[in-house]
Amino acid sequence: MPTENIASGSIIAIDMGIYWVLTAVFLWLMDLYAQKKLGGKRSLGYKVLRLPKFIALSAASLYTIVLIVMSMYFDLAVKMSTETYLGLPYFIIWVFFLVNMMRRVRAETKGRPWLK
Repeated sequence: MPTENIASGSIIAIDMGIYWVLTAVFLWLMDLYAQKKLGGKRSLGYKVLRLPKFIALSAASLYTIVLIVMSMYFDLAVKMSTETYLGLPYFIIWVFFLVNMMRRVRAETKGRPWLK
């Protein structure tokens, strides 16, 4: 019976760092899109998106810090197949901000063809 590879703490920490950077870039790109669609940083619709962005970045940062601390100091090790699922919260964060951003853009630009 084949044995499965184990992801050590350093591999988990590196992957969580990569996931966090990808999350920050993805949220930044979505934020740029919203800023362009909603009329700039001073528009009220864009300012409403600050709270969901703060929540998304805070959740991603907290999750990353907890997993890095657990993997480096408490010797967290998981199977390689299980390690893939550690990225699922980042995907949930992306979807959360994407849904909030698209709902806000739709609400602000609906009925205003000059903003589309």
